[in-house]
Formats: sequence, C-alpha cells, structure tokens
Amino acid sequence: MHRLGYLGLAFAFVLGFSLPARADLLGDTVQLTYYKNGAVNAQTTGTPPESVGIAFGLMDLSISGTQLIISHPSGFGIGFFPGTFSVEADILSGPASITGVSIDGSTDVSGVTNSLISFTSTSVDFDLTDLIFGSGQSVVLNLQTNSAPSVPEPASLTLVATGLLGVAGAARRRFLKA
Repeated sequence: MHRLGYLGLAFAFVLGFSLPARADLLGDTVQLTYYKNGAVNAQTTGTPPESVGIAFGLMDLSISGTQLIISHPSGFGIGFFPGTFSVEADILSGPASITGVSIDGSTDVSGVTNSLISFTSTSVDFDLTDLIFGSGQSVVLNLQTNSAPSVPEPASLTLVATGLLGVAGAARRRFLKA
C-alpha cells in the first residue's frame, strides 16, 4: 500500500504543480540595429542565449534573455557629435511579447530617463541623442516579456502515458493479489 500511495502522491505532485511559462527572449530571433541620423549604421541578428551583439567604433550593443545593454567602451560622448542616434531591438520570431521596459539600477549614464524609451510588443527603441557616455559607462534596459506557454511535445506525452500505464498495472497486480 505504501509504494502505491507514494507513487500516487508523486504523480499528483507532478500534475499539480506546472512550471511557469518562459518569460524572456531565449530562443527568439532578435535583431539589434544602431541608427545614425535615421539611417542604419550597424545591424546584427541572433538568437539568445547565443551572443547577440554589435561592437563597432563608438558603441557596443548586446541583448540577453531579459536585458538590452548599450555601452560605450571608448569614452567619447555621443553628445559630442552632431545628429541623432538611436538603438532598436526587434523580435523577428518567437513567442515572446514585450510588455514593459525599465531602466536597470546599474545604468551609470546621466540623463537617462523613461522618456528616451519607446516600445511595442515586438520592438524597443532607445534615443541616444544628447547622452554623453564616459569610458566604460552603459545603459541597461530591463525587458519585461511574456511568452505563450509551450505545447508539450509528443515524446513527453508518451512518457506520461507510460507512467500512467505502470501505475495502473501496479494497482491491478495488487488488486488481483488481494
């Protein structure tokens, strides 16, 4: 009785507590674009957790599962150059949907405010115009996303069905013994 009872409890535990839906950009195809005066200056596409980033002269851009990081390793201020500058991160494919963007506490560039950020469900835009980055300074934006719950694959369903058959077989054998 104890063995069957423990199996039943374990099974109920597994079925009763599902894992939360994935809420990040991992596995989604993301494109990072750096614009200067409205024209594409640099662009890259990738799938986090692989490294998705652009490193070129003035700016380094990267995106992880939940953060867009804009850093300036050379220390020249973007505000020193005439023109407009912006960064855009687009979700090209995948279940994630952007529901919010906030400025991370590790951001160390002065003048960064929420008014510089705009977003839709598939895109984040950040205006760099008039910001002055010091050497090694960065802007870190936290991306809040929601993802559609994934559909169980057939192999998982087969595994669950096999386990149910095993529990039923054990219960039948015990019933026939009694």
